[in-house]
Amino acid sequence: MTTTESDAQSNNLPKATDSQVANDIAQAEAHERNNNSSDEMAVVEREEGERAQSPRSTRRIRNRLAAARMRTRQKQHLEELEQRKKELERRAAELEDELRATQSQNNPLTSSIDTLATMIDDLTNVEQTMLSGIDECKMLLQNLETLLKERNKNKQL
Repeated sequence: MTTTESDAQSNNLPKATDSQVANDIAQAEAHERNNNSSDEMAVVEREEGERAQSPRSTRRIRNRLAAARMRTRQKQHLEELEQRKKELERRAAELEDELRATQSQNNPLTSSIDTLATMIDDLTNVEQTMLSGIDECKMLLQNLETLLKERNKNKQL
């Protein structure tokens, strides 16, 4: 029994023929050539020569191809994250612009509020002055009434 047969039996996998393995590897290599950098391709091409040598070499090639696919997925994920970052930065800039526009609309209103608050304070002061003047007038009136009563009493006597 060969190593490939014992591996297939121990893993409960169907026995793959050398031509099937070679075909699978060739397809994976073709796919990787389209998607990987030249460094990864150099490794794959170097391993092509070892393909027919042993199942261990075949497994090594598969592992390298799997690693290359993983690097491709990681690169794609990183690109997706970078795109998401750009979208979020764009949205943040839009929100900042909206905030500035709202603040510029609120500034005149805030100024009006401050002006009205000052006017209310001024009117409150005027009211207090008027009330104190009224109180003084009441006291004067009472004093005059008292004097008038005393005068009338003195006249009657």
